[in-house]
Parts: sequence; C-alpha cells; structure tokens
Amino acid sequence: MRHAAGWFLRNPANLDPDEQRQLDALCATSPQLAALRTHVRHFAEMMTHRRGRQLDAWMTAVLADDLPELHSFVIGLRRDQDAVTAGLSLPYSSGPVEGQVNRIIMWNLSCQAALIGRGQSGAGSQSRTTLLTTGSKPRTGCSWLPPSGVMSTGLPSSLPIARRKSQSVSTPP
Repeated sequence: MRHAAGWFLRNPANLDPDEQRQLDALCATSPQLAALRTHVRHFAEMMTHRRGRQLDAWMTAVLADDLPELHSFVIGLRRDQDAVTAGLSLPYSSGPVEGQVNRIIMWNLSCQAALIGRGQSGAGSQSRTTLLTTGSKPRTGCSWLPPSGVMSTGLPSSLPIARRKSQSVSTPP
C-alpha cells in the first residue's frame, strides 16, 4: 500500500516501467483510484507550472467524483482560496524564512536536550544564566549562543520587535 501511495505522488516520468505497469493495473481495477490518479496529477501540474487560475475548475472536478478524502482537501482549500490561488500562481516563496525558523527551532531543541540531559527543566529554569556564569558546557553541540542573526528573544535581530525587546532585557555579566 505504501508503494502505491508513492506511485500516485511521484512524477510519472520518474516511475520505472515495472512501477508504471503496477500502477496502471491498480487503476484499472478501480475507477475511484483512476480518478484519484488524474486529480493528483492535475494538482501537481498546477503546482509545478504555476497554474493557480485552474484551481477552481480542478476543485469542481474533484467534487463531481466520489472521492471523500479529496472532498475534505477541497473544503480546506476553499477556506482560503485566494491565498491558495496566489500560492499556486505567484513566483514568491517563503522557503528562506521557513529555513531560518527551522534553524532556530533546531537550535532551541538542542539546547533543551542538553538541559534535560543535565537534569534541569527547560525554559522556566535558571539554566541559561547558570551555564553562562559557571562556564560549564552542555553535553550536546549547543553553544549557548543563538544562531547568528538571532537575539535572545528568539526573533531575527532584523525585526524591529526583536530590537525593542533586546534593549529592555539585561544580559548576564
């Protein structure tokens, strides 16, 4: 079953002949699977070729078929259809921002793991001050300094709110 899901989601050009044959046989046994395959391919084409203008027609076609799982997906898309259409049409990407957020989250998790390994609770404890003043080192690779560009607020220092908060927060000696 897991292989079949991968076949539906992968670009058909990237399937080897045996996988393509098995997918064709699977879709031949069920009209619902054949319809699902068609709808997934069309949605993938909208995403890769920035054809957001086709979203409304795609959603109408999905709702015309007996595919309850895709119906719930379409209902979710309709909740914010303008944003989804823009996301499928415009060349802008939030990828760089998401990358920075994930980097900060991973840094924070590694610091918390180091604190847990030392028997200390997390965010509410005096652990950061204790480790800064005693000079002890954590067990993991956490440097106790945030990633570059991140202030002690956890926000990128380029944001005005991060500068305002950091001005009012005193740092340990």
